[in-house]
Amino acid sequence: GVRVHPIGLHTEDQHVPLYHGDGDSIMASILPRTVNTDESEMVTLRSGRGWAAEHGIDRIDILKVDVEGCETEVLESLADLLPTVKALYVEYDSRQAARDLDRLLDATHELYTGVMFLDQGECVYLRKDIADLPEATEHLRRQLTAGLQSS
Repeated sequence: GVRVHPIGLHTEDQHVPLYHGDGDSIMASILPRTVNTDESEMVTLRSGRGWAAEHGIDRIDILKVDVEGCETEVLESLADLLPTVKALYVEYDSRQAARDLDRLLDATHELYTGVMFLDQGECVYLRKDIADLPEATEHLRRQLTAGLQSS
């Protein structure tokens, strides 16, 4: 039941170079960084809002965003759909992106868990109505307890 769409999401439709990662394909980015080589290939980016509308997407249960520096752009392009997202997994690469996440999600989501450092992090946000369920708190308590016991 999975369909592959060979595009990336961003704020608007565009064709841009995707810079290859230096020895690791997961470091590829449309933003040239020190972990990228000068080699690139052209890729298609679509407006998240426009692409979702074209495909009749009016809600998202689970959203994973790992876009090497374009987190804010992708989430802003999906702003109309963010209140429908039950669970959001997001990796961010800057302090500004962390602040943007707080701004974009504060009204609708709670930070559930994450590993965060000054300039990067991986977080899970739950929609507030789901975060308020006793099962969410109990699941997190069990995870933390198991982690402490294995340390």
